[in-house]
Amino acid sequence: MATDYKLRSRGPSTSVDEISISQKNLEDFLLSEEFVSKISVKICEKLSGQLRKQVDGLNKDVKQLRTELSEAKKKIEELEQYSRSNNLRIFGVKEHPKENVDEVVVKLCKEELRLNIHLHDIDVAHRLKSKEGTTRPIIVRFVCRSVKRKIFSNKSKLKGTRTIIKEDLTPF
Repeated sequence: MATDYKLRSRGPSTSVDEISISQKNLEDFLLSEEFVSKISVKICEKLSGQLRKQVDGLNKDVKQLRTELSEAKKKIEELEQYSRSNNLRIFGVKEHPKENVDEVVVKLCKEELRLNIHLHDIDVAHRLKSKEGTTRPIIVRFVCRSVKRKIFSNKSKLKGTRTIIKEDLTPF
């Protein structure tokens, strides 16, 4: 049995010099241009496949979000247009200090359009901002659309005056 032990303990003998030469060869190999190039190509292939999948997924998400944004903008436009359906803009009505714009609109309708409009037909009326030196337009929201339509359909009676009535439409 003693001989078996001696045989087993005698493995291949390597000297410290041989180990350091092997390490040096391994370092040289790992740092060689050929090895680094091959490893770089393999890493790039792996990463580019993964990145391509991510980019494709993100492109799909962007496309979906653009579609949703476009639909949301269209819906907002429709809602805004609907919310203005009882509104009219009146241009060219001379402005007076401390005027009551509701009364100005009622007076215009009675005197110029010959329509019997009352203060309770107006939800709100006020002047809008405009360029310096110009008469500020009036925006009117009527309580019901039929009053608005009646006034708008009679706007032709204002021909020859400086007063213009337009629907309050959204810019798009």
